[in-house]
Amino acid sequence: MSLSRRDFLKGSLAGLGALCAARALRLTALAQETADDAQAAATPGAVYEFNEPKLLDTFGNVQEDLILRGSVHRILTQMTGAKKGVYAWKEFFSKEDVIGIKFQPVSADLLRTSPEMARMIVQSLLDGGFRAERIVLLCPPPYTAALATAPAARGYLKDKIPVGSRTTQFARSLDQVTAILNVPSLMDHRLFGLSCGLVNLTMDLISNPGEFFDPGGTPGVADLAACDAIRKKHRLTIVNAIRCIYDGGPRAPAEKVWNQCSILAGTDVVAVDRVALDLLDAARLSRGVGALAEVGRDPAYLAEASRRGLGLADLGRIPRRHVSF
Repeated sequence: MSLSRRDFLKGSLAGLGALCAARALRLTALAQETADDAQAAATPGAVYEFNEPKLLDTFGNVQEDLILRGSVHRILTQMTGAKKGVYAWKEFFSKEDVIGIKFQPVSADLLRTSPEMARMIVQSLLDGGFRAERIVLLCPPPYTAALATAPAARGYLKDKIPVGSRTTQFARSLDQVTAILNVPSLMDHRLFGLSCGLVNLTMDLISNPGEFFDPGGTPGVADLAACDAIRKKHRLTIVNAIRCIYDGGPRAPAEKVWNQCSILAGTDVVAVDRVALDLLDAARLSRGVGALAEVGRDPAYLAEASRRGLGLADLGRIPRRHVSF
């Protein structure tokens, strides 16, 4: 059957109308997604969660080049609205900053994820226009010397600083940097309960950490986190929760490690820690060892830090943004 010119034009116009309608719907959806992202980025205390089993390959190695980089960049773009992850760093750091990237040295050899995270973050910062000589790795993971970042200053400052009822000397490296990118691992801690963002920001950067080892981390961890030398320099926390320790940490046998394959991020380190605690408790419950509060090891320093205005510790008030590719 032949198709008349009128029928052809009529069908073409109908098809064009459908395409325009579909495009309009897509543009509306994109606009809504952009608005949602902007609102999420502006929400105080928001914690971004990315879970991807492919962060580890079949041999248990971190897929650094594609999956890890893509995961962190996806979180950063969701947080800031930047078109590319490498452009998002400028929302947290300026080119004049000396950026200290703080890693967790304890059990790094067991978890086998910190070198990959360090290489990925440094390369991303370099791709974003930051200079290696203005990047300092604090407690650097092994196999990162080739990154050619600025060496961290050794030793501790001469002056003793009052911190709560105690005094301490801060690391010279903390005085060296103007901004901190906090990259902790997620671990159980025999004394503190939780070792993550706040513990990573404090205990490795003072001369006498043993004097601040309070049960549940209170008030020692909160006292240190409230110090201007730490509080005013922290810009962003990215939790390496790819492999984690669910019991017996921070130094634990290999059988206490679980593959969470997650990354958490936020500007509110207290809120990030509270969400990390939720992941840790879930892992503990699934393995029959009980949540930390049930076994008398609740990390009380989170509530204390929140009471001092350092962030949100009430899980019900923390906006959790689940991110995916």
